[in-house]
This record gives sequence, C-alpha cells and structure tokens, in this order.
Amino acid sequence: MHEQIWVGITDTDRLIRYYAMLADKLRLRHQILSVLLAAIACGAAVPLLTQLPNWLAAAMFLLVALATLWLLKADYSAKAAAATLFALHYGYLAVEWRQLWYGQPTQEQITALQQKYHQIAGGYDIPIDHKLNHKAMEAADAALPSEFQSSQNLQRRAPAPAPSP
Repeated sequence: MHEQIWVGITDTDRLIRYYAMLADKLRLRHQILSVLLAAIACGAAVPLLTQLPNWLAAAMFLLVALATLWLLKADYSAKAAAATLFALHYGYLAVEWRQLWYGQPTQEQITALQQKYHQIAGGYDIPIDHKLNHKAMEAADAALPSEFQSSQNLQRRAPAPAPSP
C-alpha cells in the first residue's frame, strides 16, 4: 500500500509540472503563430501599395491562408486552457495523496484516488510531448520533500501524462 501511495504522489507531482509546462508551451505557440499571421497579413497588403509582383502577393496570400488554417486546426489556446485545468486538478489530487501518506490509508481510498487520476484528463485528448514529460519528471523528482526521499528505493513507474479515454 505504501508503494501505491508513493507512486501516486510522485506521479501527480510530475503531472502538475508537465501540464503547467505544456500550457506555457502551447500559449507561446499560439502567440507566435498569431504574430506571424499578423505580420504575413500586413505583408500581403504591401503589394497593393508598392506594386510588387503578383506572384509575391499570391505567395503571401497563400501563407496567410495556411497559417490561419493551421492556427484553427492546432487550437493551441484551447489545449493550453485544458492543460492548465489538468495541472490544477492534479494539484488537488497531489494533496489527497499526501494526506494518505501521513494517515492510515485503506485500499479503497487508494483505489478511489487512482480512479480520480484516470478521470482527470478523460474527454480531452492532448498529444503527449515526451521530452517535456521527461523534463517534468526530473523537476518533480528534484523537488520531492525530504520525508519522501527515503522512499525513493521503491519501484517507480513512468507512465504517459494521462490516459486517453
């Protein structure tokens, strides 16, 4: 039982960091594409004013259209909002795991928290960034409080951030 709680604590710590980092990354992508789109759109208007060749105007128009479609398809802002929400929910779950760590847990309590873990990200699919997941795991491991350090010899799994429904 102690090992299950330990896995819950370390996993939720990683997931909090992962989804916070992912939200930041997705927001940055959205901002970069928005600025790029605005710059290209402004550049597309330039041929009207400066009489640039038609092929350049067409290329700029095509770039604006492609960037707009990509921004709509990627939906970075919605994914960033979902990742922020996941980080918040995993934060609440981390508190519950820590309460079990210091208390007298039952197998039913552990099972209930494991079910919450699987339900958090259900219903919204965000592709997993494995490099970012690894970075979040390293940050979570480095930040573990001293009371958990003695338990690091327990076998630890490294699952993907959240199961897809």
